[in-house]
Amino acid sequence: STPGMQRAWSGMQRERAVFHIAQTLRVARTLAIAQGQPIEWHWDSQTQQVWLTILQAEGSSVAVAGRFGKPYRVPPALQVAVLRDGQPVDVVVFSPDGTSQTTTVVFGEVAQPTNRITLDGTTSHVAVQ
Repeated sequence: STPGMQRAWSGMQRERAVFHIAQTLRVARTLAIAQGQPIEWHWDSQTQQVWLTILQAEGSSVAVAGRFGKPYRVPPALQVAVLRDGQPVDVVVFSPDGTSQTTTVVFGEVAQPTNRITLDGTTSHVAVQ
Protein backbone atom coordinates (compact mmCIF):
# COMPACT_ATOMS: atom_id res chain seq x y z
CA SER A 1 0.00 0.00 0.00
CA THR A 2 1.12 3.52 -0.67
CA PRO A 3 1.90 6.12 2.04
CA GLY A 4 -1.02 8.22 0.78
CA MET A 5 -3.46 5.36 1.29
CA GLN A 6 -2.06 4.68 4.76
CA ARG A 7 -2.52 8.36 5.72
CA ALA A 8 -6.08 8.31 4.41
CA TRP A 9 -6.84 5.10 6.34
CA SER A 10 -5.37 6.44 9.59
CA GLY A 11 -7.29 9.70 9.07
CA MET A 12 -10.54 7.75 8.71
CA GLN A 13 -9.76 5.72 11.84
CA ARG A 14 -9.05 8.93 13.77
CA GLU A 15 -12.28 10.57 12.57
CA ARG A 16 -14.29 7.51 13.65
CA ALA A 17 -12.62 7.51 17.07
CA VAL A 18 -13.19 11.28 17.52
CA PHE A 19 -16.85 10.86 16.56
CA HIS A 20 -17.39 7.90 18.91
CA ILE A 21 -15.69 9.54 21.90
CA ALA A 22 -17.64 12.78 21.38
CA GLN A 23 -20.83 10.73 21.08
CA THR A 24 -20.16 8.86 24.35
CA LEU A 25 -19.61 12.19 26.14
CA ARG A 26 -22.93 13.53 24.79
CA VAL A 27 -24.77 10.31 25.68
CA ALA A 28 -23.34 10.43 29.22
CA ARG A 29 -24.86 13.90 29.77
CA THR A 30 -28.22 12.85 28.31
CA LEU A 31 -28.37 9.67 30.43
CA ALA A 32 -27.44 11.51 33.64
CA ILE A 33 -30.27 14.00 33.15
CA ALA A 34 -32.84 11.43 31.93
CA GLN A 35 -32.11 8.86 34.64
CA GLY A 36 -31.49 11.33 37.45
CA GLN A 37 -28.28 9.52 38.38
CA PRO A 38 -24.61 10.38 37.91
CA ILE A 39 -23.04 8.76 34.85
CA GLU A 40 -19.32 8.02 34.70
CA TRP A 41 -17.43 8.25 31.41
CA HIS A 42 -14.39 5.98 31.64
CA TRP A 43 -11.11 6.06 29.71
CA ASP A 44 -8.57 3.26 30.07
CA SER A 45 -5.31 4.62 28.63
CA GLN A 46 -3.64 1.20 28.70
CA THR A 47 -6.24 -0.55 26.54
CA GLN A 48 -7.47 2.70 24.87
CA GLN A 49 -11.09 1.88 25.69
CA VAL A 50 -14.03 4.12 26.60
CA TRP A 51 -17.35 3.12 28.23
CA LEU A 52 -20.13 4.45 30.46
CA THR A 53 -21.33 3.37 33.90
CA ILE A 54 -24.09 4.48 36.27
CA LEU A 55 -22.75 5.66 39.64
CA GLN A 56 -25.11 4.15 42.20
CA ALA A 57 -26.02 5.64 45.58
CA GLU A 58 -23.81 3.26 47.55
CA GLY A 59 -20.81 4.22 45.40
CA SER A 60 -20.58 1.19 43.12
CA SER A 61 -20.79 1.46 39.34
CA VAL A 62 -22.74 -0.65 36.88
CA ALA A 63 -22.41 -0.54 33.09
CA VAL A 64 -25.16 1.35 31.28
CA ALA A 65 -27.45 -0.76 29.10
CA GLY A 66 -26.67 -1.06 25.41
CA ARG A 67 -23.55 -0.40 23.39
CA PHE A 68 -22.28 2.54 25.43
CA GLY A 69 -21.87 0.28 28.46
CA LYS A 70 -19.54 -1.95 26.46
CA PRO A 71 -15.92 -0.85 25.96
CA TYR A 72 -15.17 0.80 22.61
CA ARG A 73 -11.53 0.38 21.66
CA VAL A 74 -9.70 3.24 19.97
CA PRO A 75 -7.22 1.87 17.41
CA PRO A 76 -3.84 1.38 19.16
CA ALA A 77 -2.03 3.43 16.48
CA LEU A 78 -3.92 6.56 17.57
CA GLN A 79 -2.39 8.64 20.33
CA VAL A 80 -5.10 9.83 22.76
CA ALA A 81 -4.84 11.77 26.03
CA VAL A 82 -7.70 12.70 28.38
CA LEU A 83 -6.75 15.76 30.43
CA ARG A 84 -8.19 17.94 33.19
CA ASP A 85 -6.12 20.97 34.15
CA GLY A 86 -3.29 19.49 32.08
CA GLN A 87 -3.23 16.23 34.07
CA PRO A 88 -4.31 12.81 32.76
CA VAL A 89 -7.68 11.56 34.06
CA ASP A 90 -9.59 8.35 33.52
CA VAL A 91 -13.12 9.24 34.69
CA VAL A 92 -15.48 12.14 33.98
CA VAL A 93 -18.63 12.33 36.12
CA PHE A 94 -21.83 13.72 34.59
CA SER A 95 -24.41 14.95 37.13
CA PRO A 96 -28.21 14.82 36.76
CA ASP A 97 -28.26 18.66 36.70
CA GLY A 98 -26.38 18.64 33.37
CA THR A 99 -22.96 19.60 34.73
CA SER A 100 -19.77 17.58 34.50
CA GLN A 101 -16.03 18.19 34.82
CA THR A 102 -14.20 20.35 32.30
CA THR A 103 -12.07 17.91 30.34
CA THR A 104 -10.16 17.81 27.06
CA VAL A 105 -9.57 14.75 24.88
CA VAL A 106 -6.52 15.25 22.67
CA PHE A 107 -5.66 13.19 19.58
CA GLY A 108 -2.02 13.19 18.52
CA GLU A 109 0.69 15.21 20.23
CA VAL A 110 -0.63 17.23 23.19
CA ALA A 111 1.30 20.34 22.05
CA GLN A 112 -0.04 20.13 18.48
CA PRO A 113 -3.10 17.88 18.42
CA THR A 114 -4.67 16.74 15.17
CA ASN A 115 -8.09 16.82 16.88
CA ARG A 116 -9.44 17.98 20.23
CA ILE A 117 -12.71 17.39 22.05
CA THR A 118 -13.50 19.93 24.76
CA LEU A 119 -16.09 19.27 27.45
CA ASP A 120 -17.39 22.38 29.26
CA GLY A 121 -18.05 21.37 32.85
CA THR A 122 -20.77 23.97 33.53
CA THR A 123 -22.99 22.90 30.62
CA SER A 124 -21.47 19.57 29.51
CA HIS A 125 -21.35 21.00 25.97
CA VAL A 126 -19.07 18.89 23.76
CA ALA A 127 -17.05 20.79 21.13
CA VAL A 128 -15.03 18.93 18.48
CA GLN A 129 -12.09 20.69 16.82
